[in-house]
Amino acid sequence: MRAIAERLGVSRSTVSRWAKEDGLAFDRARTAQAVAAHSIDLAVGRQRLAERMLQRAEEALDDLDKPYLVTTSAARTTLTRSTSASALRSRCGAMLSLWLGSRLTS
Repeated sequence: MRAIAERLGVSRSTVSRWAKEDGLAFDRARTAQAVAAHSIDLAVGRQRLAERMLQRAEEALDDLDKPYLVTTSAARTTLTRSTSASALRSRCGAMLSLWLGSRLTS
């Protein structure tokens, strides 16, 4: 229909109206196939996006289990999930003392 409209220099709706008036219909099988193919392409894209998002989420969760740094201006300490609570309090207390000491003397 588009090619006919372009060749005649009229709109597609005009060609459609003329065809309807003459009792003609255009075969829409190719249009239906194109719509179905496009729908499948969109579904594949959504699946690919979901897989990428899942992979990124898993990586982010894995990062939570890795060692991390606690940095202050006076000291740098590496803490891990396996660090005991008392060791953690001791390290944090020492860092806090250093930080407070630097604040009190300046």
